[in-house]
Amino acid sequence: TAGSVTCLTLATAAEGDADFVVTSNGVEFPAVSFTYSTSKTPTVDSVSPSSGTGAQSLTIAGSNFGASPSVSVGPYECVVTASTSDSISCDLAPVAGGDYGVLVDTTEYGLSNDDVEYASELTASSVTPSSGSFGGGSLLVITGTGFDTETNPTVTVCDDECTIVSVTDTEIQCRTPANSGSGTEECTVSITQASGKSVDLADQFTYDDALTPQVLSVSPKRGGTGGGTRITITGTGFASSGNKVFIDGSECDICADCSESATEITCLTNSHDGCIEVGVTVEVPDQGYGQTPDDGSADFYYI
Repeated sequence: TAGSVTCLTLATAAEGDADFVVTSNGVEFPAVSFTYSTSKTPTVDSVSPSSGTGAQSLTIAGSNFGASPSVSVGPYECVVTASTSDSISCDLAPVAGGDYGVLVDTTEYGLSNDDVEYASELTASSVTPSSGSFGGGSLLVITGTGFDTETNPTVTVCDDECTIVSVTDTEIQCRTPANSGSGTEECTVSITQASGKSVDLADQFTYDDALTPQVLSVSPKRGGTGGGTRITITGTGFASSGNKVFIDGSECDICADCSESATEITCLTNSHDGCIEVGVTVEVPDQGYGQTPDDGSADFYYI
């Protein structure tokens, strides 16, 4: 206002007096003295527990915590439940696995050091299903703790990215990528978070030919972008019911008078924005996507 200025001081390593100068409209007002003092600096000495997973009640020991401090653990608030000048108790909700500095903010003295860290543990305990199609598309469910719900973790299967479907602090669901191998191939499932924390589950998912549907041909191979073309897809390993068919993300409806069997599916195309030639994707329940040949024999042209 015309008569006062409120501001936050910068951190400094130097103890002693500093000039406080206000400049307004190009006019520098006379300096007044401000004293940085270690005896009036909030200090965090320790946090207990220093590591954990899920919701935690933390106890912070130190000094100069003032009358009503607030606490942050990295970017997360730790809700203060009790405090004295040298101890704070606070409740921390589940946070993403990572190492976070503990910071105390006081009205009287400002901010504390933040070099004392709390480590939120990232763990992964199981992956289901344990096997699926080389065509990809198996819905993996990974259980554990400390998963990041704000910035999606990166999950890889045999070093290829698994497409995230959903994340909670204890569960990740993702769609496996396609794999060009054959026979069986065991894969490490890896989880990496924005915090830099990562965890591996060695040989927890196996691509298996026996679980891989094959999409062999599509007829007719052309249809209008407005949809309504009845197509027949032949292959192997389809389900007798519950299959889904997609053409560049547009679902091909398995209608009431369409058919499904282990080797053939008929469906009606939906509309598509623009012309494209693309392989037809068949999703088989509990197995994932069928493999499509590289020679274009299972491609459909929207024209």
